Amino acid sequence: LECLWDYGPLKKENAPGKYTQVITYRGHSNERIDISFKYSAAFTKTISIRGRP
Repeated sequence: LECLWDYGPLKKENAPGKYTQVITYRGHSNERIDISFKYSAAFTKTISIRGRP
């Protein structure tokens, strides 16, 4: 993923347990990033982001 994605800092919001991170796509439309969040065994979430030209 070198040079294709810019990752901003992980920022803690005012609401408990809420965090924000900006990820900017800088590549071609066929690239994808998968992000997984895990909080103990109780919560797991995975999202996919696909780039667009």
